[in-house]
Amino acid sequence: MELQQAKIRRNEEETAVSPVIATILMVAITVVLAGVLYVWANSLATPRMLMMRQAQVLKIH
Repeated sequence: MELQQAKIRRNEEETAVSPVIATILMVAITVVLAGVLYVWANSLATPRMLMMRQAQVLKIH
């Protein structure tokens, strides 16, 4: 009888931890993806800005 109760308690503890771990993983993945997208988008914008600055310098001279 005690063995069955111990198994039930263990199963309840395992299922209680799983949603917390899943939530932490989802938040971590979202933060990492947002960071990667930010760096990627920033690297796309930088060459265009440099070209625009060079064009402005050429127009002045």
